[in-house]
Amino acid sequence: MLCRLFFQKDKEQIKDVMEKEDVIDSLETAINTYLSKVAQQGLTDHDSAIVTGLIQATHDFERVSDHSTNICELAQTSMDENLYFSSLALEELRTMAALTSDILYSAIEGLKKSDIMYAKRILAQENAIDDMEKILRKSHITRLSDGKCIPASGIVFLDMIGNLERVGDHANNIARVIQQDL
Repeated sequence: MLCRLFFQKDKEQIKDVMEKEDVIDSLETAINTYLSKVAQQGLTDHDSAIVTGLIQATHDFERVSDHSTNICELAQTSMDENLYFSSLALEELRTMAALTSDILYSAIEGLKKSDIMYAKRILAQENAIDDMEKILRKSHITRLSDGKCIPASGIVFLDMIGNLERVGDHANNIARVIQQDL
């Protein structure tokens, strides 16, 4: 969804996402406070590991929210500065965004359903996202060197793929929680 905001240039939706970041921060605090109280109840080792994993997953989801905010800010910069992106750069962003969206969906569903198959899919996809980020960075630097891209657009592009890659990292962390036999 967030990368759609980047392509659609909808300032109201960007504002909405930015406002939800504060809500997500509050939810993380509330959830972790609750889980900390649960952890103090003399749990079995297995249950304690589950609570610890849920605290970690909550933090990772909050960090995904932070990266989403970063993407919104990049979309806003792109609009404000009327930045140009080549069709190849836009296609690369769409491809990476789609893969990132898929891995994030898998993290949510895998955690919700305690399904190890989602975790396995995430682990494979996260490596693909890491590889894609390296390839797109190199491709972009070539475009920049060839004068096919302006530096301001380049900064936004590199920040976009960096944020998408980090979302993949957090999904990977959540996959590890799912693997802990929730």
